[in-house]
Amino acid sequence: MNMLANLGLMPAFMGGKGPKPSLPAIAWLDMAGINAALNPRTRVPADAAGVIAGKWANFLKIIDDYTVQFNLSSPRPNFPYNLWSVGRSTVMSTNSLLSPSCGTTVAAGTGPFMVKSKGTDPNTTVLVANPNYWRKAKDGSSLPKASTVTFKTVGDAAQRGNAVRTGQADIATFGATSGTQINELKKLTGKVTVYQGPRDISWNFHLNSTQLPFAKKSARLAFASAIDTKAFATLMTKGNGDASYAIAPPMHPFYVKGVSPKYDVNKAKEYAAQYKAETGQDLKVVLPVNTTTESTKANQAICNMLGAAGIACSLMPPVTSTQLILRGFALQQQASWFNVNSGYYADFGLLFVTNTNLELSGFGFTDPTLTKCFEDARAVATKAAFAPCATKVAQEAYQVPTYNEGGTLVWNNKVSGIGATPLPGGAFRPIISGSGFDIASATKSKG
Repeated sequence: MNMLANLGLMPAFMGGKGPKPSLPAIAWLDMAGINAALNPRTRVPADAAGVIAGKWANFLKIIDDYTVQFNLSSPRPNFPYNLWSVGRSTVMSTNSLLSPSCGTTVAAGTGPFMVKSKGTDPNTTVLVANPNYWRKAKDGSSLPKASTVTFKTVGDAAQRGNAVRTGQADIATFGATSGTQINELKKLTGKVTVYQGPRDISWNFHLNSTQLPFAKKSARLAFASAIDTKAFATLMTKGNGDASYAIAPPMHPFYVKGVSPKYDVNKAKEYAAQYKAETGQDLKVVLPVNTTTESTKANQAICNMLGAAGIACSLMPPVTSTQLILRGFALQQQASWFNVNSGYYADFGLLFVTNTNLELSGFGFTDPTLTKCFEDARAVATKAAFAPCATKVAQEAYQVPTYNEGGTLVWNNKVSGIGATPLPGGAFRPIISGSGFDIASATKSKG
């Protein structure tokens, strides 16, 4: 049942009940060989459920009560990656999956907490301790330590910093572009702890090559050559991030050193002039922003760099982060800032460079040789195999690097036990990673 949910096929098999396809479902469908049988726009079977049922029956075979066999449509060395949280898969009860409010109301699973409510506003979620949680603390005592946990989404970094500083919040997360706020919190030694994970998250502009201006390589190269990533990282991260010169961090399979266009204002001007000669139009760029102060500041900094190279640049009206991401997926904006090339595995980034029937990458449809390059390379899934594909993406500025970061977690001196949850193998949960941060052992003193 959970595999059907991961594939986004529950509605087709369960009379419309169950979760609809999500972004991770696209990767699962591709591994099952089902993508080709779906309508690329609606994500439902193009010819009734017969074809899907046949594909499904071949994909998953039940051997016995504790064994299933997966028959993949093509070699996938990293298939196990997609079975755990960083692969964005979940395991839920059948009742939860079939519930119209799946995952949004009270639900019990194998995790330390259960969802009690989504709170009084859409930005608040309240969790309560799961009395049946199976894991124990290092000393053998029960987990989780906290009886309730309230998550609240606060977009403005200054507000988050102030909430931790004043005790309105006990724990807060920050991105590296909130460098000013992070550095202010670092000064509060003894009052708050600032922890940063490894800088394995890479932020790139994905340029929409399905329409002008970035359908032209000259425009993409002009954009890339105008960006001073060192100055940007200094301005926005204040030492809490690194300037990026590749489309992925060094540990990622897409990392190729020294092939992305270098910062060169004169080159940017030459490419912009070439674009005008090719199209008869001046190069003009419009960047999307969300409603946070950091987004406006970061994109305005990029616009200023483009302006120094004679490239006109303006900002779109602010929208929510969700709207901005969905517009990017639908290729409704010239550029999108994504962090999909992160960590040690390529599988999530592959969704943005192959033909997944979701318009996640402009070049996936305008350069089929690139799509095939990545599809062939994923059967091996090594840096060497991905190198020629990633090199072309970088050299031709389909993706333009800006900065690398690690997750930043901040907590006040009343909180203890973060990162102290033991794993079955004897190690401990990471304090913060791509799949979140550890709160099973976290507790708060009353003082």
